[in-house]
Amino acid sequence: MGMPEQKPQSGMNIAPDGTIYEILEDGTIKRIGKVSPNGEFEPFGGPKDGVRVRDGFIYRVINGKEQKIGQILPNGDIESINQRIKSEAEISRSKVKIVAILSVLIAFLAALGAGIYIFEEVQAAGRKPIAEVKPAFGEQDKVAIERMIAVKDLKNADKALLIANEETSGNNPYKQWLNEQLVLVSKEKTNQITFENGKTKLAQNNPEGAELLKSIPETSIFYKDAQNLLLAIPTKSAPKKEIPKAEPRKEEPNKAEPKKEEPWKAEPNPSKKQATMSEGEAKTLYMEANAMKDENPEKAKRLLRKIINSVDPESKRYRKAKELLEKL
Repeated sequence: MGMPEQKPQSGMNIAPDGTIYEILEDGTIKRIGKVSPNGEFEPFGGPKDGVRVRDGFIYRVINGKEQKIGQILPNGDIESINQRIKSEAEISRSKVKIVAILSVLIAFLAALGAGIYIFEEVQAAGRKPIAEVKPAFGEQDKVAIERMIAVKDLKNADKALLIANEETSGNNPYKQWLNEQLVLVSKEKTNQITFENGKTKLAQNNPEGAELLKSIPETSIFYKDAQNLLLAIPTKSAPKKEIPKAEPRKEEPNKAEPKKEEPWKAEPNPSKKQATMSEGEAKTLYMEANAMKDENPEKAKRLLRKIINSVDPESKRYRKAKELLEKL
């Protein structure tokens, strides 16, 4: 559908490019001249040159030939054909640029989405539980536990033995070894307490420290350390005594038979005695006496008597020490 014919107003006008023209009453446009950028007016010559308006379009007449140069818009403005062509070309180029940018952006978003998907798949695969088959207890585990015991790391050795014993079935050849080592570590933990207590008392110049260290059996991993501490105790050299000269032998009257050692009895009125030993020390001595009652019963008796004479007669440790002493 064509644009309705727009009749321009008569009078002198000037185009955006500086062309001065006159619109006559019959609609004919007569070009007068052009104003150059430097402000000079250049008139158009020749009777055949001019401008015509037809159907809303402006034509330039050169040597009798028409050339469309503009269009009269509905609001009365004149649009140059050259400017429109330039604007449409710029719009076309802008559209091409926008399409290219959108294509690159879409490709980037697609690649990003694919990357996120792959990352999530990898993460999901990483979160899948994998059935872990734990190897059975073997020689390497045994060597590791033996090394712990050798360096006196009894806490970790005991923990490792408990875990291994729970996870090892009865048909495993190391099952019996695990049970034996649990018993051994339990005894060594008791020896360790005895050793630490003896070492502390020895540093305090308490004679009980030496007794505790001597009570550690030779089979213990603490025996060598205990002996080294005992050897380090300074010994006082006794003054030399003069040997008396031998005197003529005289007949001596018959000596009475040596008096037999009476069985030990607790001190009278034990309720009036004040405790001089803590419950912890009494417990340690009792455990040592109980451990050595078969190997060294005499020493066990001495420790039990010491407990009885040093704790409250109404305490539990007093009663247990007395009962064990009576059995020995």
